[in-house]
Amino acid sequence: MSTTVTKSSFVRRSLSIAAIAAAVCAGTLAPLAGTAVAATTKPDASNTGVPASRALPRYTGPLTITADGTVIDGKDIFGDIKVQARNVVIRNSRLHCGTNVPPSASGCIDANHGNVYNLTIERNTIKPDKPNYYRDGIVGHEFKARYNDISRSNDGIGIFNRPGGSVNANVTVEGNYIHDLTHFNYSPTQKDGTHNDGIQIQGGTNIAVRGNNVVASAVAGDSSWTYRAMPTRPSC
Repeated sequence: MSTTVTKSSFVRRSLSIAAIAAAVCAGTLAPLAGTAVAATTKPDASNTGVPASRALPRYTGPLTITADGTVIDGKDIFGDIKVQARNVVIRNSRLHCGTNVPPSASGCIDANHGNVYNLTIERNTIKPDKPNYYRDGIVGHEFKARYNDISRSNDGIGIFNRPGGSVNANVTVEGNYIHDLTHFNYSPTQKDGTHNDGIQIQGGTNIAVRGNNVVASAVAGDSSWTYRAMPTRPSC
């Protein structure tokens, strides 16, 4: 499914994938003009991320990417990646993410910097070794996230427009498998613990979300936690 998100309906709002699906069914999100929706295989562990059998050398480059055109391909990455450049590619890699407690909401791949443009994130396995209520999978603007396997983060993917810049977020989220997010009973921003979203939109226009498999499952991040079923995606 392909959707266009308009500024009037979504800027500064936070939506779960279930809410997006409901809006599509209600007709408040229109398909992208001229875009054909092709039948594809449902994303799951067998066709997203990095195959478990693939050997990956450890990444030894900078975690803050400032060089335009940087390509990280087929690496085992320890630490959160902060992108601050144009035309960066991160693919075929296993991201263990950081072990610290971020000072504020961030991501295993953080693309919130004003210099980010045309970031490609594809076929990665993103699974924090040290989940945290402030650590999402992918966050930011000006990126294409395709065929990634994302789990154990707080939110799977967070979409924002550039602060102080264009209202366009310019984001495509396609064919990702998002599942088993980490719920924390304690959260600095929510009285009832973390609100785990598969895909969250907090601002911007020119956003396409299509063909993802977002599973309403969660694992406990702190102490004991009783599973509560999340709303199912509406059919349409």
